[in-house]
Amino acid sequence: MANKVARFAASGLIAAFFVATVADGASACSRILSNTNGKANVVARTMDLYRSDAAKMVVYPRGLERVSNTGDGKSFNWASKLESVAITSFGSATSDGMNEKGLVANLLYLGDTRYEPRDGRPGLSNLLWAQYVLDNFASVKEAVEGLKNVQIVP
Repeated sequence: MANKVARFAASGLIAAFFVATVADGASACSRILSNTNGKANVVARTMDLYRSDAAKMVVYPRGLERVSNTGDGKSFNWASKLESVAITSFGSATSDGMNEKGLVANLLYLGDTRYEPRDGRPGLSNLLWAQYVLDNFASVKEAVEGLKNVQIVP
């Protein structure tokens, strides 16, 4: 038992050191996962935007009407099929969440992200893709297939 506690504490110290030194000047978010028992992950994240993101925890019901307005005439609407609990940032962006089927989505920021040229698929805002996944899919496999039908855009 003491060995497990020591490994857990060491993982936490390594994560804290990383956040305090490496991520100090970054303009990107980071996620750290640690699994020392083969059963559960300890998860930590940073929000390296250096401003308040006005984070809130929200429970979203099934049937909620959503809009992805990309401003280019290729936007689309959907209604949530699944209930979810999420942490929102900047009013409407889901940064972390889990739906009723146990699917988890996490939004990380990287300022240097490059997007593919716009095509004919409906546009899904990069701030809404995590909630779109939570609203519509029960598994990673379903999400990967479903995201082929939309284009994530800035």
